[in-house]
Amino acid sequence: MNLYIMSRGRPGKVTTLASVPPSWMDRVCLVVNRQDFNDYRDAYPHMMIIQAPDTVTNYSQKFQWILDGLPHGPLGKADDKDKAVILDDDLVFSKKNEKGSLVTVREPEQLSAMFEQIQVLLDKFPLVGVH
Repeated sequence: MNLYIMSRGRPGKVTTLASVPPSWMDRVCLVVNRQDFNDYRDAYPHMMIIQAPDTVTNYSQKFQWILDGLPHGPLGKADDKDKAVILDDDLVFSKKNEKGSLVTVREPEQLSAMFEQIQVLLDKFPLVGVH
């Protein structure tokens, strides 16, 4: 399973990356527009960055392009290369505490179980959402 973070115009400010557990970072790919590609490559030199085609001009088209034809293989293992988790670039994750209140997750490794559960659910269901 690969994590695709869609971003545009905010190189160096992809806050979602701060929530990705270190054990999942090798599965992350930033998907950006052509005009932003070099800036993202400079901001994240050790990260996989894929440039969307010029025909992809908005968020929903980028989302659909990832689902329909983005080559997932470079990041994933052969058996799970078709699993894609698509994330926005400005996400902050929370969980419920013992009182049922939402608290921001500050330690990314605490989210490993969530990503693992998504991976398992994608074996059974074609679409999985987290809210």
